[in-house]
Amino acid sequence: MKAGRSDSRQAEEFRKEDSPRILVVDDSVETVMLLTDILASNGYKVLTASDGHAALKSVEVEVPDLILLDVKMPDMDGYEVCHKLKSDEHSARPIPVIFISALYDTFDKVKAFNAGGVDFITKPFQLEEVLARVETHLALSHLQRQTEEQNTQLQQEIAERERAEEDLRKYKDHLEEIVAERTIELSVINRKLLEEITERKQIEKSLQESEELYRALAERSFAGVYVIQDGKFRFINSNAASYAGYKREDLLNQKADQVVHPRDRKKVRKDARSMLRGELITPYEFRVITKQGQTRWIMETVTHISYEGKRAILGNSMDITDRKQMEEQIRAISITDQLTGLLNRRGFLTLAEQHLKLSSRTKMGMLLFFADLDGMKWINDTLGHEAGDRALTEVAVVLKETFRASDIIARTGGDEFAILTIDTTGISPEIIMTRLQDQVDKHNSERGRRYKISISMGTAHYDPHNPCSLDELMSRADKLMYDQKRSKSQSKPTPDEAH
Repeated sequence: MKAGRSDSRQAEEFRKEDSPRILVVDDSVETVMLLTDILASNGYKVLTASDGHAALKSVEVEVPDLILLDVKMPDMDGYEVCHKLKSDEHSARPIPVIFISALYDTFDKVKAFNAGGVDFITKPFQLEEVLARVETHLALSHLQRQTEEQNTQLQQEIAERERAEEDLRKYKDHLEEIVAERTIELSVINRKLLEEITERKQIEKSLQESEELYRALAERSFAGVYVIQDGKFRFINSNAASYAGYKREDLLNQKADQVVHPRDRKKVRKDARSMLRGELITPYEFRVITKQGQTRWIMETVTHISYEGKRAILGNSMDITDRKQMEEQIRAISITDQLTGLLNRRGFLTLAEQHLKLSSRTKMGMLLFFADLDGMKWINDTLGHEAGDRALTEVAVVLKETFRASDIIARTGGDEFAILTIDTTGISPEIIMTRLQDQVDKHNSERGRRYKISISMGTAHYDPHNPCSLDELMSRADKLMYDQKRSKSQSKPTPDEAH
């Protein structure tokens, strides 16, 4: 819920500053008018189109921040419109597309995502849900643009640092030329001892000034700068020390890897060696543990230098913790269902694919459950969509109480849920179904309820010795779930008769 409120606040700030443009594409006048009224009343600028051709022309004239797109339209359906939008090379930036359709089949939803859609809302829709999803995807788009801008700024800063290093190298070469010229002059006028001593003092002064200049440049650099010799800090500027919460004097002559996160030390040594050999040219990233016990992210480059007559390593670093946190925030928003707090379809597919690969290596079987809330339409039509949302939230609680914390539980869309059990030791579909029914009965026994929860479920077993794709596994479980739902509808009264 905290993440949802944070997304809403970000979407509201973005809406106030930029007045986002929403393009509504639907051949139903009533749907267009309904969406236009609610979006406009919430501060959005609404553009409309009654078919696919009009939508494409509208985008050429004025690029919207988000598109609400119907699937079934004359001449050109929503899938083709989305394909054309995504293949448009002249688009300044990607436009999030949310499909709105009366289609509810899994195949249609998958087809929408394959066409480039970011979300799918099933008609009849709830206005609050439409607003919530619009705000979420506008916030995601806004955060992505912020990240791109920060990356651009970071590249500019890296370029500036490289120019500064180039200037330092040129200055060093210039100093070496001066020293060479002075040496020749001294050999020529060797007979004049006083002049030779004077010139030597001048050279020593120049060298001292150059060293002071280098130290001043290093100390005032916007980046962290340090010299490592024999595995210890021999020089470190204030920025580099502050990244780990220390002062310069705290780290001088201390082991350089003491501030590196223990799990990253091996990787840092490997990346540093690769860069020093010229095999790695891009900055590498790692974590440090601060003096206060906090974790920070650092980006680093290293090169060989000579320091006080001995071979050493010159390091340049930057604190990229804010960028890492932004990336993690975007990732969390993109895989979480805002209503139930469970994983969404994208998050489920990502984790499930990873565990299928792991199962192929460990040869441990898994169970996939597909669940559907029975009577969802009756609850929405009779008791209202708020009751429907509460029912979906209750189903999420029931599933969490039924399955283990290690299992992957997700709301894949509408009233459908998917669960992947990672370890099937001591677990069978019968045990799960019994445990599920016990939890459902427990919730239904609560006093004052206006509806009863009923869940249809199908199960498919993944055998690593006879592997199949995730799509095939999901199709098997989905079919069995709908078989159970049909069986219930033939043997039990309809939801409105039962209530």
